[in-house]
Amino acid sequence: MTFKDYPLVEIEWDDHSGDAGWIDDPKKSKSVVARTIGYLVDEDDIRIVVHDSLTEDGGSGGESVILQSCVRKRWVIEVQDN
Repeated sequence: MTFKDYPLVEIEWDDHSGDAGWIDDPKKSKSVVARTIGYLVDEDDIRIVVHDSLTEDGGSGGESVILQSCVRKRWVIEVQDN
């Protein structure tokens, strides 16, 4: 596998949040919109897996697993070869 085997993507998604403390007004609780940029290494009907780092020997790291049901928008980022 090479770097070109994985598309570079940006995904906008609804993040979950929580608070273990006492809540005065639960109607003010909201989800947070997040954006993740990285290499799309796997995807199925339930989740998208993005890694922020790839190595030339096939390693990867910085994994984000995003539920498909939380995705608002997604873009493929075109990479220019030098």
